[in-house]
Amino acid sequence: MSDSTSRYAKRAESIKIYSAYPLEKPVIDRICEKFHAADDGSPADVEVKIDPSLIGGVKVMVGDMVYDGSIKGKLDRLRDALTGR
Repeated sequence: MSDSTSRYAKRAESIKIYSAYPLEKPVIDRICEKFHAADDGSPADVEVKIDPSLIGGVKVMVGDMVYDGSIKGKLDRLRDALTGR
């Protein structure tokens, strides 16, 4: 994650994690370590949702920013690149 992303994420009040499959607690904890609620490092409110349409990977929403590492997101970006969208 870039420094600017880290600075933005530290100000987030909530984190939503979308996954195609249930995530184990250590994986959720590792994702949450990247995103903090405040500059003091206090944790953000975390909501985890299952979305089978993602196929695999995760999509993380921090405030109004979306970090899409899902297979669906990658396929959508590939389609857009190939079709010139």
